[in-house]
Amino acid sequence: MAKTQIQVHPGDGESAKPGAEIAELSAYISAATYRLLALIREFDEREYWHLPGLCSCAHWLNFKCGIDMNAAREKVRVAHALAKLPKISEAFRKGQVSYSKVRAMQQQRYAEQSFSADVGAEAPTKRHFRCDARMHWSRSPRPISIRS
Repeated sequence: MAKTQIQVHPGDGESAKPGAEIAELSAYISAATYRLLALIREFDEREYWHLPGLCSCAHWLNFKCGIDMNAAREKVRVAHALAKLPKISEAFRKGQVSYSKVRAMQQQRYAEQSFSADVGAEAPTKRHFRCDARMHWSRSPRPISIRS
């Protein structure tokens, strides 16, 4: 994993060291999560999860790893989506963006084209994307329903 640059604000005093350590550990966790998802994608593609009584990779993750079914389905979905998002995938591999942000960006069609690794941790969150989508849809013409 490439060493992620941690920005600490001058004058933070006591909070600088633990803050830098939190940021560094978060980058390591993001990079490890990327590796986990890469393994999940390969595991699912090769159907290694196919055991009696299990009908999907998400079920295997639930059974063997104790991951909630909804979270397991989400991990499988994101794992497969990362294969089509090279810029986001590379930043995630390096620990520059978190799993939460990857999930949010992967749900948006334009995220890969507009993503910049320079943005890193400041990449938009799911909330930002939702606001964007709401603004887009509020400007779009809505179908008129006619009641009889």
